[in-house]
Order: sequence, then C-alpha cells, then structure tokens
Amino acid sequence: MGNELITQQNMHDEFNIHHNITPFNIEPTKVTQFKIPSHRSCCGSSAIVVKLDEVKNSYKSRLILSAFSTASYLLFCSGKGSNSHMSHLSSYLPKLVAFMNEHRLEEQDLINVFTKFESYRVNNDKVKPQSTGVKELIGLINLSLSYRNFYERLNLSDYNFLDKLTKTHIARSTDAVQKTLSNYFGYHSWLGRKDLGVGHQLYQRAGSATALMASFKITMSTALIEILGAKNALIDLFKIKRNDFEELPVFTASRPSKLKYDDGAKSAEYKKAVANYKKEVINYKQKFFLWLSLIYQSTELTLELELAIDAIIFAECSAEAYGYVKKQFKNHKAISQQIKVDERRVTVFNQQLDSSLLFNINFVLSLYNFVKSANPKPISRAEEYIFINLMSYQTVAGSDIFKLTLKNFKLFRNQKGKIYSIGCDYFKTRANREHTVDYIDTRTLLGEAVKKYLEDKTDGFKDKEIRLVLQRDSLQPKSGRHSSGSVFYSFLSNSTLNEVICNQLAKNEASPVFHKCMGIICSKGIKKENSATGDFNTECKTPTVTRLFSQQAVKNSRIHSDSKSFDPRKLFNFHSHSSSTEQKDYLSEYNEEYQNNCGQITRLVMHDLQLNVLHPSKQEIAFFNQQYERASEVVTERRNDVLARLKIVTGIDESETDSLGVVSNHKNSFLKNDLPDTIYLVDSPETVLKMKHYLSQLEKYHRQMFEHSPEFLFYEALPTAEWIEKLFVERKFSNTSVEKGEEYFHRFKNKLPSLFAVNTGVAK
Repeated sequence: MGNELITQQNMHDEFNIHHNITPFNIEPTKVTQFKIPSHRSCCGSSAIVVKLDEVKNSYKSRLILSAFSTASYLLFCSGKGSNSHMSHLSSYLPKLVAFMNEHRLEEQDLINVFTKFESYRVNNDKVKPQSTGVKELIGLINLSLSYRNFYERLNLSDYNFLDKLTKTHIARSTDAVQKTLSNYFGYHSWLGRKDLGVGHQLYQRAGSATALMASFKITMSTALIEILGAKNALIDLFKIKRNDFEELPVFTASRPSKLKYDDGAKSAEYKKAVANYKKEVINYKQKFFLWLSLIYQSTELTLELELAIDAIIFAECSAEAYGYVKKQFKNHKAISQQIKVDERRVTVFNQQLDSSLLFNINFVLSLYNFVKSANPKPISRAEEYIFINLMSYQTVAGSDIFKLTLKNFKLFRNQKGKIYSIGCDYFKTRANREHTVDYIDTRTLLGEAVKKYLEDKTDGFKDKEIRLVLQRDSLQPKSGRHSSGSVFYSFLSNSTLNEVICNQLAKNEASPVFHKCMGIICSKGIKKENSATGDFNTECKTPTVTRLFSQQAVKNSRIHSDSKSFDPRKLFNFHSHSSSTEQKDYLSEYNEEYQNNCGQITRLVMHDLQLNVLHPSKQEIAFFNQQYERASEVVTERRNDVLARLKIVTGIDESETDSLGVVSNHKNSFLKNDLPDTIYLVDSPETVLKMKHYLSQLEKYHRQMFEHSPEFLFYEALPTAEWIEKLFVERKFSNTSVEKGEEYFHRFKNKLPSLFAVNTGVAK
C-alpha cells in the first residue's frame, strides 16, 4: 500500500477519535489511488481502494481521481456531505475507475467520460439511465470544486476541465410516472435543449409545481375566456349577416367502409371510393372557407373575430398552411389543395371533418343555425376540455367532473345582482362524502373563465339540470402531431391567442412554461410506436408518451403547489410526548431519504427536532410520519420554486437588494428580456455574507422558531436555507465572492443583527 494510502488512513482514524486531522495535502495531478473507508451507509463492510492503471493513466484521469479523493477527504475526514454522498462514492466510483482502466480513453476523450460511462452502464450493465451513478458522481466533483484548498491548487485549465465535467448532459430518467405535471414534463427532458425544446431557463420552471401551476391556471383561464369570446363574436356576426348569404348545406357524405368490398382495403374499387370521398371533403372545405370569408367581408376584424378564424384554420388545415390560409381568407380568395412551403409540397386541408377540439366546420354551422333556433348555445370540445382542466385545478376528481351540474355551484351576488364569488360542492364518489372546493373570486381570470362557461352552458344560469361536461373523450387526448390535443396546444402556442396569453402571464408575473412546453411536445414529440430508431429509450431525441397529461396529474400538481396541505402546528402536537420512542421507530424510509438529500442546515434542524423536541408515542408513529412527509414536501417545493426562477446577476448596487441579496427593483433596463417571474440574486461578497449569516441564525434559533412560529420555519426559513445551500453546493457564485464573503462573515458575525427576533418570541 502506498504512502498516500497510509496517510489517508491516519487522517480517517484521527477524525474518528476527534484528534486534530492531518492537513489536506492532495496534489491534483499526482493522485493515482486512494482508499474509500468502510462506512455503515456504504455497500459492504470493507474499505475499497480505487486505483488507476499504473502504466497508462493520463494527466486528466489523475485530475479526475484527485477530485474524488478530495470528496472522500471532505466526507470522511471533515464531516461534510451526507450518508448518501458516502454511499454514492463507494458504490459508483469503483465502477467509473474500472471503466476508465478498461477502455483507456485518450486524453481528449476524457471530457466526455461521463457520457461514455453512462452509455456503457446502460448497454453493458443493463441499468436504467437514472441508475448509472453519473448524476451522483457529478455532485461529488461539485463538492470538491467548492473546497478552497482544492481549487486553489488547480490551474485555470484544470479547473475549467473539471467544471465542464459537471455540466455533462445526463440522459433522462425512464422511471418518470405521470402522477404530476412536473413528472410529465420531466419525462421530456429534451425540452431543456435550445435546439429542440424551450431552453434551460424556461424548462426549469416545470420542476416547480408553484411556477408551473401558476402558468397553467393563467393559460387555461385566458384560453377559455378568449375562445368563448371568439364563439360569441361569430354568433353576433351571423346575426348581422345571416340574411345576406345562403346557408351552406351540411356535408352528408360518409367515408367508404372497406367491409363492403370483397378484397377489403386492397380492393381497387374501395381505393377509388376513398379517393373520391377525400376529393369531396376538400371541395366542401374550399367552399366553406370562401363562404365564411365573404361573410367576414366589410366587417371590422376584432381580436375575437380574428381568433375565431384561427380556431377554424387550426381545426381544418395543416399547421404548415396556417399563414397561407389566413392570408387567402382575409383577401376573400379561393384556397388551393396543396402549396409549397420551404420547397416541399404541403397538403392544406385535414382529411377529417369532426375530430378537432376547436371550431371545425360542423361546429361553425351549428353556430350559424343557432341564431334562428331555440336550441341551447353550442359548446365546443375545446371549451369543455379547458373547463375539465380548470375543475381538476380546483381538485375535483376526474370521474366526478362529468357529474357536475349548476346545482353543484353556489353563485354569490352583490346588491346589484353581479356575481362576485363562485363556490362548488359535489359528492366525492371515492370518499363517499360531500366535498367543498376553494371559492373562486370572479375578479380573477379563473373566476371570470368559470363564470362565463357556466353562463353559456346553462343558458344564462337557467338550466340547473344539464351536465356541464358531456364529451368524455376530452379527458386525456392522445399525443401525436395531428391528434386533437396536439392541434389544440399548437393553437395556444402559434395563433393570435399566444400573444394574449403571454400578456396575461407577464401581467401576473408568471412564465409561459406550460403552453410553450406543450406546444413543443405536441409538434416535435415522437411516440415509441412511431419511432424509427432501434433503441427508443436511448436513441430517440424527442421521445413522448402515448397520451397527454391526465387530470389526476393536474389535481396532484395543484395540491403539491398549495402549502395548505400541511399544517406545521400538527407537528408541534408531538412536542409534549416523552422521549421513550426511539428515532428508528418513527423515522420512515421516505423521511430518512429526504434528510440525506436535503441541505446541511435543514438536516441539522430536522434531526434536532426529531431527537430532542418531537417525541411521538408508538401509537402515533404513522401520523407523525405522514406529517413529517408533508413538511418535507412543502420545504422542497418552496425551495424548487425559488431555484427554478433564480438568476445570478452582477453589476447591481447593493442598495437595490434585500437582506439576502435579492434585487428589489425588477425594472432594470438590462433585465427586460427575461421571464416575468425571474428572481434576481446578486453575485457579491455581501450576498455570501448575508446568506452565511442567515444559515447561522437558523441553526441557532430553530427551536425557538418552532415553538413561536412553526409556519414561518417551514414555509419560509427552511425553504430559504435549502435554496441557499443548493447555490453553494452547485458553485453558483464566483470564487472571489465566496472567499471574501466567508472572510467578512467570520470577521463580523458577532456584530451582525439578529434576523428572527419577531419569529422567536424575543421581540414583543
């Protein structure tokens, strides 16, 4: 065993018996081997020696190993990191080193070592992409690069090499389950690519249930309001122009059935009949568009009427022909069957007549006929689909949405008879009881959308018996470029409606993450059955699933985004119990995993509360675990929401920042092109000082905070500590800011003011 292994063993022994530890003395370019000590969290009980090939190791392979050796020092000799980090080092590093020794990558190829290792593990070890260990190994290098005594020993080229390794693109997980909208978008990790998707800045919002559901609510509410407005504008137009034009007859031809022919689909007569049918459909659509364009003639083109045109074009024409058809329509000219787009022929019209969620021909004709009849006002499938999603957002179970009538809604009116609030009570089938959802203020977009839908569907709130949703096939549309759901989301992203939605999102400081991601998934996503690649999971660049997200996913995401699902004072109820119940009896597997993966301060706080403050009896263990899990979900969600929207900036005057270095004034001119929900944090020594002080104060006063203000602890303090620590772990600040900030903190920490006096009962 080499001298370095002996030195390392001595350091580990010194740490275990609390002696002064031999100083860190790793030479980055000379490390060829080191020992990972045994640990209860690691696989197996024996220590493991990882060693590069003695003959053919290279400069950069030694540099990589030195980063992991530093991580080992920090974990086993300095008390940094968690049990999970120790386990990751022991489990995955020996496999990586064995791979490097066996394949002996050239020096220039080592920048892609993680990509090659990931591919090797998937193909040879038959593990899933999320189980290769690459993500965990990157985290260990980040840990090393945040250690000053290590990165100061690196020259700029070596630091940049290791830093670039941490930016390796990781393959998407194959275990994503469609339980939430975030999971649905998480499956489509390619959305984070600029060349294929929406880019990292917007895509990371999908990881925050709070940011994603804000985008979802505003997008869907705005879409419903505008589609209802477009429909009613068409009705008003037909009322004015009805007597000026002959009624267009309804298309009555039906598609030929292959069952009527002896040779079925192979029959020449059948093929001829189908061709004639398609020709009739196209001719009819050409007549329809010309007929409708003449009705539009000499009419002021309002936003509502223009949106109605778009809804019709998207329903009846291919997406590539949208610009051409709209131009011909406005000029009242005939529309060709085929056109050239980018030097290729494009068929203008879709073959179906009645499959779209939007304003297909039959729906438009039903509006035309509604003007002279006493029939109920027609409701498009798009209106029903959006209403279903908004009710799911209100946490109504999917199967119960179809049972709703106006009787389930309470309309609260002011003295002038104007509806100002809407409530909803319904019988929850699975729970076998009545359930009340949140009341909706009609001054909000959500309230306005629901009110207008109810008004249209129930003939001005008169019909209390009619089911509010009839189209069960609107629940979860299929994916695929030409499916009804895909065309709908393409409409949201590419029609006149897109600008209206984006304006409302900006007004409410929310991002366009929902409808932009859906638009890209629907236009570029490839289903497994349509894939031409051999290995769909690893080779397809834009994989998607068979159907779009479910209403259950919407409901679950709303619950995750709403901290009302957790009451911190329920945890406080365990404060009075004796400490006879051991920690192992009530620390569930989920809670232990959460503690291992959260920030150091959060681990310390939760660990202290469990061991020294909260003592549930054995009869209360299950309920305690449930409350603890909800607490961790709230902390994690609030942390993720901030991290998804956070952007590090420089050049901002400290007077424009708050107590954590967050920019107070968002109207700086150079920030105009960013998303409206962006949070700006200044990269400066002062920010690092403020954050170190925040973590120190939380560590010191968390018990008092738990007793006097548990809501603040779980809703504000712990989530803030989590995102602060995440920034340090991922080295988001410059080395200069970190070094000077830590120096300032150690110099002035005894003179800094208390941050939590109000929340600890000190301030009266």
